[in-house]
Amino acid sequence: MPEYPGGFAEMMSYFLKVNISTTKESIHYFGKIYLGFIVTKDGSITGIRLIKGEKHELNRPYLEAVSKMPKWKPGKLNGKNVNTLFILPVQIHFQ
Repeated sequence: MPEYPGGFAEMMSYFLKVNISTTKESIHYFGKIYLGFIVTKDGSITGIRLIKGEKHELNRPYLEAVSKMPKWKPGKLNGKNVNTLFILPVQIHFQ
């Protein structure tokens, strides 16, 4: 499987740094979304999309954050780098 540089803990740290602004509509919004994207053979991120979850304007910053991620360590199959679908669950919680 592909891996974020520094591992899962670093990826969570990256998302904590994402600047999500709260609006009147976002107050008391809770939800879980699943973002899907391809980690290419060279570690680039492409094909970012919402796989599951309510389509909501608050999802956009998370989609944008994924698009700005640094290159990942690509997935391997039989010792060769391969394009890999990665599904990332994200819990959204505004109060």
